[in-house]
Amino acid sequence: MLRTVSNINANKIFAGRQIGLLAAAAALISPMASMADGIDYSTGFSSDTNLIVNQKAVAGLKWDAVHDNVLQMTTNQMGPGGAWPFERQSVFFNKQVNVSAFKVSFDFSSVGNPGYMADGLTFCIQNGGKDALGSAGGGLAYGADPTVGKGDHIDKSVAVKFDVYQNWPDPSSTSTGLYLNGQVPTGGVDLSKYNIDLRSGHPMHVTMQYDGKILGVSITDTKTGANAWQQYQVDIPGTVGGNLAYVGFTGATGAATSDTEVKTWLFAAPDLTPTLNTVSIDVDSICGGKVANGTVSIVNAVASDTVITLSASVAQLGVPKTVTIPAGSTSVNFPIQTIQVATKISGSIVATLGKATTKASLMIMPITVDFVQVPVDYVAAGQPSEGTVTLQLAAPAGGLTVTLTSQNDAVASIPATVTIPEGSISASFPIATGAVTVNTPNLVTATLNGQRRTSTLTVRPLRVNSVTTSIAVAASGKGLTGTVTIEHPATRGGVTILLSSNNSSLQVPASVVVPAGATTVTFPITTSAVKAAIKATITASSPVNNVYSTVAVNP
Repeated sequence: MLRTVSNINANKIFAGRQIGLLAAAAALISPMASMADGIDYSTGFSSDTNLIVNQKAVAGLKWDAVHDNVLQMTTNQMGPGGAWPFERQSVFFNKQVNVSAFKVSFDFSSVGNPGYMADGLTFCIQNGGKDALGSAGGGLAYGADPTVGKGDHIDKSVAVKFDVYQNWPDPSSTSTGLYLNGQVPTGGVDLSKYNIDLRSGHPMHVTMQYDGKILGVSITDTKTGANAWQQYQVDIPGTVGGNLAYVGFTGATGAATSDTEVKTWLFAAPDLTPTLNTVSIDVDSICGGKVANGTVSIVNAVASDTVITLSASVAQLGVPKTVTIPAGSTSVNFPIQTIQVATKISGSIVATLGKATTKASLMIMPITVDFVQVPVDYVAAGQPSEGTVTLQLAAPAGGLTVTLTSQNDAVASIPATVTIPEGSISASFPIATGAVTVNTPNLVTATLNGQRRTSTLTVRPLRVNSVTTSIAVAASGKGLTGTVTIEHPATRGGVTILLSSNNSSLQVPASVVVPAGATTVTFPITTSAVKAAIKATITASSPVNNVYSTVAVNP
């Protein structure tokens, strides 16, 4: 909510001056010394060092932002060939400052052709970026163009305007007001009611104070003593997105121009006191010897570096003695070095800032198996294979022995243990497979220090490679011989291959057994009398595939 209180409602006006409010306005910035160091151009601007200047105008029109000890916001000049200048400039201090509470003082003046004078300036607080710049003309280089209500504007911002041109619905050609997030800076308070004319060329002295809720603004014509004072209820940190922001001025001209100068500027704010928030660790447990990542945070960003003290509750955790959260940031990361342990140990990291502490816990685990790997493809029954055990870290002195188990030794037989040599991270072990009649998955488990890792090895039946016949064309009533070949030597007990014929005139056994250790077996084929030539197909089937052979039978 934005609430404006003009001085006409707050104090009695006497002879064009506000007796009570003059003292209140003076109190806005006295004593500046009671505040933390801030921005001090109390003797003028000797250079643009520490200032960020953003400037745009018609082609070829440029000016020095700082000259003759003043900050030149706009100039009373035309563009090339008399073109309308449409100057716009923003100038910000190059470091973010505390805007949760502050005091401001500055002096400025505007001079121009009274009948053709525009447009004015703003005091701006923003987090829209170092290059933030609004529209020219009535946008005052802060807000959107007042003629169309859109265009360049400064987001995440609060600005107080000092306007010397009457754009509708401005109350007059000398006005002030508060604006948020780059809105069109029109309307506001008519300063002519308080005998203040920003177009007079008189030096104007502005003081502001913000207490976290209310922004008080005092404008004094230092030549006549006329004063105007406003109060605005505004959440500045909430609007700009934090306690830190860039502060400075914006100014613009349109078709009409003015020479607007800021002659002095003081900004002061109390040091933000950092408040410890949390310390966290990216994992709940870790293998001793590995490095974890920690993060410590404060509640709000502050304008200076924040040093946090760190400590660990056990010797197996190592952290830096201190970490620094940079100015403007709310957190910093730090490494946590752990040491190898024989048994699991629970420890914690403690962060301290002043009298406040916070901690996070971390379980340190002994070295264990990271993963156990076996072939991902099917392994043929009876064929040897190999597995690999990999640790989380290289094995210490003396190596480490890992226990191995197989879900079914008849399917996959493995050693009871495998030793990872000192300095190595992995070791292989043999796998012997047995006979199966169907695809058979089998779990292989590696165990170390109570931690298990498993992997699945699938053993499949042997495939039949081919079925062939002794002759391709047989006479009816005559016999011939067939041969079945499998891919690998048969396992113990042999391998049964099913046989079939698709024509009753050619007969084969229902099955044949390839003896253990062999890859082939023969079988008899008989034929019956036929009246005409036929072709018959013999099929040999394993549990996982089929192969075919064709025989012609003639009468």
